[in-house]
Amino acid sequence: PGDAAIVGLDHLSKSTDILISGINQGANIGFDLSISGTVGAALQGYFRGITSLAISYAMTPQTEVDWETAEHIASIICGKALSEEIPKKSFLNINIPLVAIGEIAGLVVTRAEETGYFQLEDAKNNTSKLKRKTLGEPKPIPQTGTDLWALSQKYVSICPIQINLTDYRKMDALGKVLNENWKEKEI
Repeated sequence: PGDAAIVGLDHLSKSTDILISGINQGANIGFDLSISGTVGAALQGYFRGITSLAISYAMTPQTEVDWETAEHIASIICGKALSEEIPKKSFLNINIPLVAIGEIAGLVVTRAEETGYFQLEDAKNNTSKLKRKTLGEPKPIPQTGTDLWALSQKYVSICPIQINLTDYRKMDALGKVLNENWKEKEI
């Protein structure tokens, strides 16, 4: 998806006001953001200074889906982005709960849940499919204010994203440890 967004932005369009990636089938929350094609495509717009929306619908492949809720919510948010009610150059990860439009509790700005990461494991009886299992500490109750919490409460989660992977908390300590006695040692 990221490559397709690059081709579209750099070769097919002279100017782009907004990049919309999705509507993805399945939520993209927590640590899943790092492996999401939907988020990756929106990221390419963000890198180019374009308001970018990654939109996902919290469903499973087995779910029979009525797209009306997702389409309605996506159209509202896209309209606000196009009319510049949403700040320009925003990068939003939007997750819509799998409920009827009348059951939506509202829209809430969230942070990404610190969920466990996933690992693929071989399917024993069917080599054409892989299963995912969650690793790390399970979170039986999502933290209030997170994307996972919002979906569990029937809210649309809107998580503003920024991309800077630098861990500033560790910079001073690492600098001290790695440069200690540097002049006295051979490389």
